[in-house]
Amino acid sequence: GKIGIRALSICNDEYGRIWIGTYGNGIYIYNTNTGIFENHLADERNSYALSHNDIKCILPDNNGNIWIGAAVGAVNVHFKSMNKFSHIKRSERPEARENTLKSEIVMAVIQDRDSLVWIGTYGGGLTSINRKTSEYKHYPELSTASQNAILALLEDNEGNIWVATYGDGINMLNRKTRK
Repeated sequence: GKIGIRALSICNDEYGRIWIGTYGNGIYIYNTNTGIFENHLADERNSYALSHNDIKCILPDNNGNIWIGAAVGAVNVHFKSMNKFSHIKRSERPEARENTLKSEIVMAVIQDRDSLVWIGTYGGGLTSINRKTSEYKHYPELSTASQNAILALLEDNEGNIWVATYGDGINMLNRKTRK
């Protein structure tokens, strides 16, 4: 069947559910076993709800968690064990300057072969997060255009990270040389 939404991203999880990120309607999760749609929306009164209803990207990680990039409010993570959304936001606190995202407009999320999560933002460039150590690493040199916008990410067979930018072309981060 057809549902009347503006879908921006789609993926499936380990349970066979289809996650659909929309423009303005949050996340729809379609259960292929039951045929039932479940809709999750932003709700500022609920800290475990989505941060925003415009969903730019969705990533199922290798632990069964779902990473969701929203147009505002940073990354929403649906942890398999909790069945609710947590948020990785940009912090304004000076002591968190390096261990934070540089923008809350998330355009792309991937996980590499080393389980690092790479987040491309609009206005804040590229950040990698090591979930084991909680270390954030920023790569300002990969998007030098004025918008510092990352639109898409890809890890190739060699482990290099390809970065599609808005206004600065395609860049590649060689993971061995870090350039």
